[in-house]
Amino acid sequence: MRFVKKLKNLLNLKLQNMPKIIWYLIITGLVISVTRFMSMPFLAVYFKNNLGFTSAKVGFLLAVTPFTSMIFSIIGGRLSDILGSKRTYILSLILSSICLISFILFSSYLILILVAAVSGIAWSLYNTSNQTLLSEYTSDKTVSNVFSYNYWVINLGGVVGPLLGVYLLNMSIILPFLIFSIVLILICIFYIFIFKSNLLKFQYLKEMKNR
Repeated sequence: MRFVKKLKNLLNLKLQNMPKIIWYLIITGLVISVTRFMSMPFLAVYFKNNLGFTSAKVGFLLAVTPFTSMIFSIIGGRLSDILGSKRTYILSLILSSICLISFILFSSYLILILVAAVSGIAWSLYNTSNQTLLSEYTSDKTVSNVFSYNYWVINLGGVVGPLLGVYLLNMSIILPFLIFSIVLILICIFYIFIFKSNLLKFQYLKEMKNR
């Protein structure tokens, strides 16, 4: 019990020392992870049952997103350096939301392949910019803890998301995708406001970190 109490106190201390932007990124990261795992695993069901694609076509289509994400990750960091981590983060959310709606709106296999490719690029940009933001506004002493928390919320989303998706799937096959798309747009709007209103404060945090 003493060990648990000490661990809890240590964890609270580390959390209290984190800047607000880190809190925002971790909490919204949890929301994104939950809604992503709530919808994306059921794309195969939607493609096969609603669009009538064969298992081979569905398998290829689902492979396009991680493949393009892997390929684009090579230059994703460079693009983030050019555009800036904040702009890249916002762009990734917008592209991901558009792709989700496109999965529902279009039934052409070729168009959906293109959408899946763009989706892979968007998630590559999201992962790169999210990690960059986490490291930019965290001191070197706590950066490993922040990344551990971020990794934990992603795994939590992987547990909760599919269970929530099964529940929503009984209402409508497209409902999880619509909710995910709306969530991404709302988070995007939130960060546009946050980044603009706290620009100087964020710059101060970066300067303090580099001292």
